[in-house]
Amino acid sequence: MKTTQTNVRQRLKIETAQPHKRLDDMMSARGPFDSAENYHWYLCGMHALYRHCESSITWVQQQANLPERGNSVLDLVRRDLATLNLEPLADAPLVSHEIKPDQDAATQWARAYVMEGSSVGASFMVGGAKKKLAPRLAVTT
Repeated sequence: MKTTQTNVRQRLKIETAQPHKRLDDMMSARGPFDSAENYHWYLCGMHALYRHCESSITWVQQQANLPERGNSVLDLVRRDLATLNLEPLADAPLVSHEIKPDQDAATQWARAYVMEGSSVGASFMVGGAKKKLAPRLAVTT
C-alpha cells in the first residue's frame, strides 16, 4: 500500500510540475502580500480558481471516502473579500481558458492534488501576509 501511495504521489508531482511552476512564478512576480491591491488580485484569482476547481476536490473526497472538510477554501476566500469590502474581479487573473468542469478521473485527481497542495503552501504564506498586510488593512494578528 505504501509503495502504491508513493507512486501515485510521485506521478502527480511529476504531472503537475509545470502548472505548479507557473503558479509559483506568477506569485513571486506579483508579490500578493506586498500591497492591498496585490492582495485583492490574489483573492480574486483564488476565488476564480477555486470556483472552477472546487468540484474536483469534492469529487476526490467522495471517491476516496474522505471526511467532509470544514470550510472550503472558496468559502474562506469569499469571507476575506467580504471582510475587506471587495468583490471578485470580472477578469480572473489566475484562471486560464484551459480550466473546464467535468474532466476525466485523472484530471479530477490532478486538479485536487494541485489545489490541496496550494492550501498547504498557503499555510506557509500566512505569517508573511500578516506581517506585511496587517498594518495596511488594520487586521489584527
